[in-house]
Amino acid sequence: MISSSIAYERDRRVWAGIHIATGLAFCAIKLIPAAGSLYVAILNALSLSGQIWFDPTDLVALPMLIVSYTVYPRLR
Repeated sequence: MISSSIAYERDRRVWAGIHIATGLAFCAIKLIPAAGSLYVAILNALSLSGQIWFDPTDLVALPMLIVSYTVYPRLR
């Protein structure tokens, strides 16, 4: 959230880019087995445990990125 605050202050395009990148990464991890495996490998390399379930129904959370993009700047 801190990086989001800093990015919004700098430029609205950066704010949009953060949201787009988050959405694309989430979709890739949830839909593409190789992306999910890479994510778990990165977590393991950082000594963090992780496990991925490939469940496309999790994509219903994506509209929250729109909420974040539009509502958060108004709350500041």
